[in-house]
Amino acid sequence: MAMRTGTGAAVAGFLSPAIALYAALVLIPVVMSVVYSFLDWQGYGASQFAGMDNFAYLLSDKIFYISLLHNVILALASVAIQIPIALGLALAFSSQGQYSKLLRSLAFSPMILPSAVIAILFMLLYNPFEGPLSRALTTIMGSPPDFLGSAMVLPSLIAAISWRYIGFYMMIMLAALSSVDRSLYEAASLDGAGPFACFRHITLPSIAPTIRLAVLLAILGSLKYFDLVYIMTKGGPDHSSELMTTYLFNQGVMSGRYGYAGALATALLVVSLSIGALVASLRSRRARAEAA
Repeated sequence: MAMRTGTGAAVAGFLSPAIALYAALVLIPVVMSVVYSFLDWQGYGASQFAGMDNFAYLLSDKIFYISLLHNVILALASVAIQIPIALGLALAFSSQGQYSKLLRSLAFSPMILPSAVIAILFMLLYNPFEGPLSRALTTIMGSPPDFLGSAMVLPSLIAAISWRYIGFYMMIMLAALSSVDRSLYEAASLDGAGPFACFRHITLPSIAPTIRLAVLLAILGSLKYFDLVYIMTKGGPDHSSELMTTYLFNQGVMSGRYGYAGALATALLVVSLSIGALVASLRSRRARAEAA
């Protein structure tokens, strides 16, 4: 018993710095955001209790609904674009060929670049007068397309975000593919199964949990995405690329409406927790169905 107590104390001692850091950087800011959502505070001076006024304004704020819709579009596009392409690249680079490691590194390299660098690269690419993509399309269309204008800004941002994160999901898929029992493929080939049949009946069922995890990460990541979008467009023009995070930042830091920004942060927290709870419920139902 004494040994167990000593081991528990040692584990607590090792975990305490991480717990303290997590509390300081995550838990306390979350709690403070919820507290600010009930206040009328401009970032300086005394604050006044606002009750539910910030949430009442949020429910009537059309820009909030626009930003939420953009987050939903970004989440759907991330799942529809990033996950299939990442899976295809993982299948293509899963062999131990001569150039597979180099190609994996190239596909993953956007993940190690700072968001500011990626934003500058795509802003140069999208430049309507000097950008190489604009020049190429001008020869076809006759006039330079406005990639960061209101009509095309969201698809243009989705392309930049997808380019960055495809390599991340590819590495997750590669790890899952490496754990699939190779003897299953050998047995299937002896039975005359082709590559598509092996993928459908062996590969896909084996890595299905990893694909579901990647989908969850893509959805939750789309809800909190901020830096690249803000650097490139700041949510504009005319809120056409506004996300919940950029709107929160604009209302809080740029406009000094910290109480309303707290309400936006609380709404974002509720949406994220709701999605997590829904996914957990679906997974538990699937587990019970498979056990039955």
